[in-house]
Amino acid sequence: MFQHVVKGENTMIIKNTSACKGKEIGLVTGEFVASRIFYKDFFNSVRNFFGFPLKSYAHMLSDAKDGALKEMIKDAEGLGAKEIINVRFAITTLTNDSAVVLASGTAVN
Repeated sequence: MFQHVVKGENTMIIKNTSACKGKEIGLVTGEFVASRIFYKDFFNSVRNFFGFPLKSYAHMLSDAKDGALKEMIKDAEGLGAKEIINVRFAITTLTNDSAVVLASGTAVN
């Protein structure tokens, strides 16, 4: 089981399990679009050619995941939720230079 507690104005508990003590309110989502920067893309292609890890892509996706998570939390707070269960992430490409990260879960009161 994964559980993450986000503290801001309110504390939001985020879990990837379906167990909850409260009442399910509904689906909540958060989306974040990330795009590559040309000069970083050029240097990454050189690094990839020599077999080095592509750290800037990993950072870009991590930032996009965090952004999608924050948007999902805002959605849940708007419903008055205290926690989010069944959290899932999906990623897809829009163009050669951009990707979308989607976070979804079930808001619980």
